[in-house]
Amino acid sequence: MRLPDPVKSSILRPLVAAASLIILVAGLKAASGLLGPILMALFIVLSVAPVVEWLRRKRVPTWLAHTLVVIGVVLLGLSLILFLALSVTQFSAALPTYRSELEDQITSLAAWLSTRGVQAEDVLRLYLVS
Repeated sequence: MRLPDPVKSSILRPLVAAASLIILVAGLKAASGLLGPILMALFIVLSVAPVVEWLRRKRVPTWLAHTLVVIGVVLLGLSLILFLALSVTQFSAALPTYRSELEDQITSLAAWLSTRGVQAEDVLRLYLVS
């Protein structure tokens, strides 16, 4: 009596593939906290590698090429942070205007709905802005 080869078994191969997929997904989920920064670093490195190579072709020493590129990346990051800070400041300064416009629109909506037979209490229950 001959036993079937486990590798050639018709049910074993899909089960091993499914288990491998589950382990892979679980590993990616467990490493998700590290995966984002690693992929961001890889993206930055791949983006600035041509600049380093261009500087080296221009006979800039390797250490200086890397230093210039790192300084450039840091300055770019700082400028993005500054841009975001200014945008948040402008948005927070404009919030009172947005709030008053939203309240006006809700009031006009309530008036329009009351002409259609919707009770004011129903509208007040939907009033989400405090």
